Amino acid sequence: MAAKGRGASGRIVDFYQMFSLDQNASAKEIKKSLRTIQADIRTAMSDGSLNGEEIMKRLQEQSDQVTQAMKCFKNDETKAKYDKELEAAYKSNKVDVEAQKLSQELFEEIAMYFAKQQYKAVISKCVDAINNNVRDIRLYEYLAKSYRLLGDAENALDAVEKGLKVDGDNLDLLKIGSRVYTVNYQNYDEAQKIINHMAEIDKGCATAEQIHLYLNFGKDEIAYQTLDEYMAAHPADEVFKQNCAYDIIGMSYNCYDDCLAEDGTEVSLLLSEEAYQKCLAYCKKAVSLYSDENTRNALEYAEHFGKTEFNEDNASDVKWCLAGAALFLLAGFMSMGAVASLGEGGVGTLFAGVLQGLLFISIPIVITGGLIKESYRPYWKIYKYIFTGERDMREKVFIVLGRIFSCYIRLGWWMTKFVFRIMFSFF
Repeated sequence: MAAKGRGASGRIVDFYQMFSLDQNASAKEIKKSLRTIQADIRTAMSDGSLNGEEIMKRLQEQSDQVTQAMKCFKNDETKAKYDKELEAAYKSNKVDVEAQKLSQELFEEIAMYFAKQQYKAVISKCVDAINNNVRDIRLYEYLAKSYRLLGDAENALDAVEKGLKVDGDNLDLLKIGSRVYTVNYQNYDEAQKIINHMAEIDKGCATAEQIHLYLNFGKDEIAYQTLDEYMAAHPADEVFKQNCAYDIIGMSYNCYDDCLAEDGTEVSLLLSEEAYQKCLAYCKKAVSLYSDENTRNALEYAEHFGKTEFNEDNASDVKWCLAGAALFLLAGFMSMGAVASLGEGGVGTLFAGVLQGLLFISIPIVITGGLIKESYRPYWKIYKYIFTGERDMREKVFIVLGRIFSCYIRLGWWMTKFVFRIMFSFF
């Protein structure tokens, strides 16, 4: 694995040039800029199949590069170390030029997916070209996408309509128009009209867009039914599989909640069991349909939120509860044994004694078991507590019960020690 700030060849990557960062800024300021870039990349990735395979791959590469950069700018100390290594690398000609070229190429090819200033620059260039009588249909595609990513749905549709006057059967423009009506306007009927026209041109493309429409309106069941029916009839349509898989991955990003990090920037996280399960289901469906680096990465990221980590804050209470449960277990069995050995009062008395003993044993065991189970929290619970201060009700209940039982056992232990100390003081 490559070291922090280094490419696969071990050469240093200049993240300042790669992401247009100010080297004189503090690590905190640089991290804030990187989080903004990462948020823009996530927004672009949520467009699913609208990106296409190559763009999705490069967006993922860009996201990975941001993650590597974050490690170098973790704090001012790591930044200083990185700056020193970078300076030495430039002197010895060991800067990763290839990585910078790839990043620059990415910005040039998909500039409309990043900072708003770049969206406006793309719009300006497209408008200038069109005003100079250039009628390349790709200009309208870039124009429509840029307006849409800026949140200007009206101008996005205007670009679509003008582009369709040049080529009325352009599937990319029709697809963008469908997305605007579906996502931005939530207008099912208008989106359906466009999809009906797409069906006259390309059945596979139209069906994929129909599935996207269903998913966005919460009709997952009919979406998957439509998908399965098409796949049964066209099992070798890899383009259809990829488009649907990317759109389903795009839907998975809608399960994430935006939270404010310490530096005031937004991070996207799964913060509930429902969101985690829904996101995971989307990702698994996408991978089962079309497994590539992009879909597998999305699944891996979603699965992270289900992994558990022990809550060290509960470690002391767990130990005392285990000791208490063991003590109650021993005392309970001794009590039942005593009742059984006496044999007085008949079967009814014996049964009542055993029941009482079991109740005596079960309560601390349930509390201890529940506390242990809730202490192994999935990451979505950890992030939920970190960013909202809220706990799941079940976790909250067992933490309180565990703390009470732990305090009870501790108090009993210290009282026992105190009594024995008094007793032995007389000898």
